[in-house]
Amino acid sequence: MAAPEPRPAAGTAGRDNHGMPAAPLPRILYVEDNDDLRETLALLLDDGGREWVACADGEAAWAQWSARGGFDVVVLDRSLPGLSGDQLARRILAERPGQPLVLCSGHAVEPALLALGPRVHALLKPFEVEALEALLAALGGGPATASGSAGG
Repeated sequence: MAAPEPRPAAGTAGRDNHGMPAAPLPRILYVEDNDDLRETLALLLDDGGREWVACADGEAAWAQWSARGGFDVVVLDRSLPGLSGDQLARRILAERPGQPLVLCSGHAVEPALLALGPRVHALLKPFEVEALEALLAALGGGPATASGSAGG
């Protein structure tokens, strides 16, 4: 099991442009067993307006999700070694039914999985980074704006 790769963005504390405490950055849990894809996507989306935690398997992701009390959005590959993405999604949703989730797959996602919750979405691989950005923004995981609030 690979260790998670925390990717905290700069500016997680401090003040906004009006001297008020800055809002916390949106926290994203990204779970992908393909090292190259995980690292590349995290680099492309690491714009300083979000906090990323990237994990290579479901067990490490569950440990991070549990230890941190959840995330604003969870993006996960369905085909993970050990605890699969589908199993991880069900486990997370059992704890927090409204958790925003993006299930990534090279195959169509069954309607039963999407019916797990109103904030469960599918993204078919390969996908454009802009498609993921749009989903993150819609689910509350968009980059923080200059004032520190979530935007998109």
